[in-house]
Amino acid sequence: MQIQNGLVTSVAKTYSRNNASSAAEQGRSLARPDSGRSRTDSVHLSATFQEMVRARTAVDMQPEVRAERVASLKAAVANGTYAIDMTALAAKLLG
Repeated sequence: MQIQNGLVTSVAKTYSRNNASSAAEQGRSLARPDSGRSRTDSVHLSATFQEMVRARTAVDMQPEVRAERVASLKAAVANGTYAIDMTALAAKLLG
């Protein structure tokens, strides 16, 4: 597919023109006088979400790697005693 330079320029001009008119319309809508009341935003988080945040924080505080498990596996591999249960491996692979 070949892109023609004139087409790219035309699309860019159209986009700029549409973007400028959209910005002008938004400026007019923002310029409307307020009814005199101040508006505030608020957010209410459910108890479930708050519990999820607490759980995630607890997980994040745990070390990424279980050092004692890694050390025991390294030792087993190093001294040749690490054995793989092929039946259990196959069961996990097959679901």
